[in-house]
Amino acid sequence: MSSGPLPSVRRNLCNFPTHTAYLANILSTLRLNFADRIQEDMHYYKVTDTSIDAETDPYRGIICFCVWKIHDIANPSTSKGGTRNQPLRPSNFPSTRLAKYVAQVADEFREKHFPDESYLFFELLMTVPAHQRRGAGKILIKYALEMADRRGILVSAGQGSEDGLGLYIKCGYHPATEFRMDMRPYGVDAEPVRQWMLIRRLNNAAGVIGSKL
Repeated sequence: MSSGPLPSVRRNLCNFPTHTAYLANILSTLRLNFADRIQEDMHYYKVTDTSIDAETDPYRGIICFCVWKIHDIANPSTSKGGTRNQPLRPSNFPSTRLAKYVAQVADEFREKHFPDESYLFFELLMTVPAHQRRGAGKILIKYALEMADRRGILVSAGQGSEDGLGLYIKCGYHPATEFRMDMRPYGVDAEPVRQWMLIRRLNNAAGVIGSKL
């Protein structure tokens, strides 16, 4: 979700000093950061409040957005399958090392819990602070689960903070692994935070609607 140190990391990685600057530029940021993954099974969805004037709102009416990836073993051409057995390459850039660390945590979790299965993984879920607890994040999670369920993908996973843990649990996720994320070695001035790797065996989520970014 949008409070806490992790969104601060995302802003720093994008050189945006504030929540407003980060969210106002989120569309171009996503397209830039994921441009090299265009052939992968990536999905970008948003929730828009149509009562908000998009011309004057810094977020253009967007109150929540989500990015998820589907790794489908039946279609390997669009699924790179993480960083299986690939050692971390050294980097002089703190942001690059942080991104590799986060990816390594996720990959080790996958290897332990579902090494040879297709799965959906939530890359990013963020809600504008003023619009939290309106159910927008739940809409996007449920829509992603519906999409995976229709494709016969039984496993979904993600990483949650204390802010977002309750939402994931309500959507049927089980916090399988708890760990402390210390971002200070990567140039982020923040105390270590509790994080959870979450897993869910999918059920039908019919009737939930999302719109593409």
